[in-house]
Amino acid sequence: MVEPINIRKILGAEVLDSINCADIAERYFHRSRSWFTQRLNNNLVNGKPVSFTAKEMLTLRCALKGLAIDLTKFTSKLPNLPTAMSVKVYVITDRTAIEYIQDDDIEGFK
Repeated sequence: MVEPINIRKILGAEVLDSINCADIAERYFHRSRSWFTQRLNNNLVNGKPVSFTAKEMLTLRCALKGLAIDLTKFTSKLPNLPTAMSVKVYVITDRTAIEYIQDDDIEGFK
């Protein structure tokens, strides 16, 4: 008997929680969402844990890589928004000025 593959134990598997199982099941496997999630979670079917076959694992791998490509293409089309602000840094050595800053006394610092 072949030991079922527990895909959830693979490092980074939490990303699977962000995907649309129904879409992947239908588009790539031509199966139902329940069929897909049973294998994804190693559920018991007829008293035995199920997992993806080697061929199905290859299909899943190709599906996820295809989604990654689609997401990368889409994100490259999103407009760039300014995220960085210009920041000036000053080095203050005057003890009195430092005390004003530490006391949050901006008026005294000015």
